Amino acid sequence: MRCYFFEKNSKVQNYLRKVMILVAALMISTISFGVKLGTVKGLSRLSNYNKLKDIDVNAITNLQVNKKTRRVINPGINFTGVGIVNNRGKIIGIYFYKNGEWNGKSYVYYDNGQVYLENENKNGKSEGEGKEYYDDGQLQSARIYKDDIILLLKKYKHDGSLDFTYTQTSGYNGIMTYHKREGNIETVEKVEASYREKNEGRVLVVSIIFTKNGAFQVYNNKGRLIRDGVYRNDEIVTSNKVDKFSGFILQDRTYKVNVEDRDYFFQTLKDFKMKGLTEEFYKGTVELFGSKPYCSSIGMLFVHYRIFKDDPVTDIIGSYLLKISRDAKKTAKKYTELNDNDFLVKYYKTNCKVPSESKLSFVENLEVSKEFESNRNPKEIREFFKNPVIK
Repeated sequence: MRCYFFEKNSKVQNYLRKVMILVAALMISTISFGVKLGTVKGLSRLSNYNKLKDIDVNAITNLQVNKKTRRVINPGINFTGVGIVNNRGKIIGIYFYKNGEWNGKSYVYYDNGQVYLENENKNGKSEGEGKEYYDDGQLQSARIYKDDIILLLKKYKHDGSLDFTYTQTSGYNGIMTYHKREGNIETVEKVEASYREKNEGRVLVVSIIFTKNGAFQVYNNKGRLIRDGVYRNDEIVTSNKVDKFSGFILQDRTYKVNVEDRDYFFQTLKDFKMKGLTEEFYKGTVELFGSKPYCSSIGMLFVHYRIFKDDPVTDIIGSYLLKISRDAKKTAKKYTELNDNDFLVKYYKTNCKVPSESKLSFVENLEVSKEFESNRNPKEIREFFKNPVIK
């Protein structure tokens, strides 16, 4: 009769079911109240067990993970206590909650039990200090958050040395500062960058990915600017060298080929014992003969080769031009099958500029040794540039 009564009176059944669920919830809450976190199964294998074991909590619940985002699914809005994330029988996450949102500490773990990420949270967002560790417990980065955005981050190499510092300028954008040392030379590079968060495929593990985009500057250990330029998507698109004496900004193609045109140019002049030539002279030479590597050196030597036409010194200049030809061949991608003489002519015609006659007017004022009879006709020199045959 009773069975029949409950079967026919579904409203009564539903009411009793709700009462039983409420009683069970009250019993669980009462049991959970004042529990030590150290009683959680598997907690003792965690690297920060001693830090956690004596913490009193109101309630403990198991958290689920979103299969798509691989991030934790928060409990109900009224939950205050600690949420535990297990994966394959191991604790991989511990989160402290207040009213259903992250408040206080949260921890994410490697499979070996070492802390991967330790974070401070407020109202469901990162707020305050955060630390990331290598899987052996070595500090990997230290961060300061405000309203879920990184204000400051210091990244460390595995040996404990500082890799770079990121300082926010606005939103997800900031300045990355690298401290580098090559032998006895120390430099500091500052570059505009942005960051984003990326799930690397592991449960709960979110990486911070930085991308260099914008201007950069490099300083020596005395704080003097020695290089600047622009990054785009982590690649240098322009790079300039600042001369330590005069402060001029000069095009530097070192990142494209293994020759620094400016240094090569001044070495050429040094080898010929030419003195008193300034950075402005180099800049003017680049304007005349082009900004591609070797052009300034080739062009300047071509001028002197033509000025000292039929004089013994042309043999020395010709030999040096062939040396440049061999050096250029090492970095060139075309015409390397030609002999050095033909390659040099082809290289100049392909990569360099033929200056106008008016721009070569300075040739008439060049001082040359009185023991040589010199042809300093700009027009004739310009014709030579059009067909620079080296005998």
